Amino acid sequence: MLRRLYHYFANRDGATVMEFALVGPILVLLLMGALEFGLLLWATAVLDTATASGARLGKIGFNQSFISTEMDRLSAGLLDPARLSIQESSYSSFSSLQGGGAGASGTGSGGDAVVYTVTYPWPIFTPLLQHILPNTQGNYIITVTTAVRNEPFTP
Repeated sequence: MLRRLYHYFANRDGATVMEFALVGPILVLLLMGALEFGLLLWATAVLDTATASGARLGKIGFNQSFISTEMDRLSAGLLDPARLSIQESSYSSFSSLQGGGAGASGTGSGGDAVVYTVTYPWPIFTPLLQHILPNTQGNYIITVTTAVRNEPFTP
């Protein structure tokens, strides 16, 4: 009887399947999380580059549409420009910007300091990450801010 029980528990047929059944879902979740995080970093880098390029054009008098155009070009169409939110605040100088007060809306005039704040709701594809990240409602809000001083131009 003990010999039969020993042979039953010593049998290793199917052990690999059981081990993979325990480890497989965790491995898939880690791979999906790494892919999701990589895409999030990529989207943040695209928005950062597009905001910097648009701010460079904005400081010589162009309007904010260049940020969404640049984002669409850099992302090869993978980010939706319609979901992009751009806020511009102008200040008379960088020292008034440091005071924390609210600036005037818009790009200001020549010599003003302008803060561009770009937000994009990045959709989270992995369902478990939607529950792990707080207050996301399925989207992670990417926020990029850059400040520039306008060149002396007349609006």
